[in-house]
Amino acid sequence: MSLFRDLIFSERGKIICIMGGSATLEQELANVKADIYISTNGHGCEHKQAKYVIAMDDRHTKTGEWMREIIRRKTSAPIIGPFDSCDIFLDHWPLMPRRYYSGIVAMWVAHAMGAKLIILAGMDGYKSDGGYMAKLTKVKTESVPTQVRSTNKTLESVIPAYQPKEKVNQPPVDARLKTIKAEEGSIEIEVIKPCYVLNIERVIGERVKANRCDLLILLKHQMVREL
Repeated sequence: MSLFRDLIFSERGKIICIMGGSATLEQELANVKADIYISTNGHGCEHKQAKYVIAMDDRHTKTGEWMREIIRRKTSAPIIGPFDSCDIFLDHWPLMPRRYYSGIVAMWVAHAMGAKLIILAGMDGYKSDGGYMAKLTKVKTESVPTQVRSTNKTLESVIPAYQPKEKVNQPPVDARLKTIKAEEGSIEIEVIKPCYVLNIERVIGERVKANRCDLLILLKHQMVREL
């Protein structure tokens, strides 16, 4: 498993489109011109070839099915997320360790990769759900200085409408990302006593990489030891 911070600035200057799960995604994608497509939870892979998939849940919130299994039925693209089942371990995101909507985290991921422009397609804010819109506003305002545009009108109170002919300049390098790239945000531990790490039952002697913040209680009670 690789770490996401190794991908910071890896797509500098690219136009990145985030594909959400609204019913109008296919229609919205028809007018989008992007260099890279990132899927949230496997959405949109039947329409565009995703380079990455973002998944902030290990299991489907309604069915309980493993998200990796759901995603793998749709695409073989690397899965980025904060779980051991992901291909690329997400060891930093805004407001961590709180886990929230994959689409909003994906917006920050695109910014961290160095996008020149981020396009949100098929993202309707769960029909302008207040909690979603508040989180989107906070993350965009505080953590994503890159230009972001939306193809869905329900987000236009927060995110301007996408215009295919609009010209945008590459934003200055976000100094915070340089710090994250250099940080040791994650650590490797060895399991001393049977316990759950990243929502997976672990056995004695097993080694896992995870965010230090997710391991504090286990370290405190000597269930695991840092390597």
